[in-house]
Amino acid sequence: DYFEWLGAGRFLVRARGTMGGGGRVVKEIRFGLSEDGATLFLRLDPTGAFSGELLEIALLDEALEPHLPLHHHFQLTPSRSGDLAVGRIAELRLPAPPRGPSGMVGFRLVLREGDREIESIPERGFLLFRVARNDWSA
Repeated sequence: DYFEWLGAGRFLVRARGTMGGGGRVVKEIRFGLSEDGATLFLRLDPTGAFSGELLEIALLDEALEPHLPLHHHFQLTPSRSGDLAVGRIAELRLPAPPRGPSGMVGFRLVLREGDREIESIPERGFLLFRVARNDWSA
């Protein structure tokens, strides 16, 4: 619902031009952590409707050298399970990666149709956000 995501981080995905390989699947991402910092929540708003794309999520783990990502995979078909709900939007719940000294949390999304990558958000690197305080308060 609207109020659940009111204080969440927000990333608007820029549309690609005609020379950039076509349209986007996802137009907006909202993200945030649980109060205890143990869970990462993601919301994906599509440009149309999800049609069975495979979503790969890479979480940046600063505690690992050399900052290796932790991978999670989901099928974006209409469903509702403990960690994924897909309908008009997709909402996901994941264990948050441990934060290193910088307090940064990072993630990257890749959508695939079969073996073909159709979208990567961001196109390079990770979306990063900083946790304001160690006790998770604002």
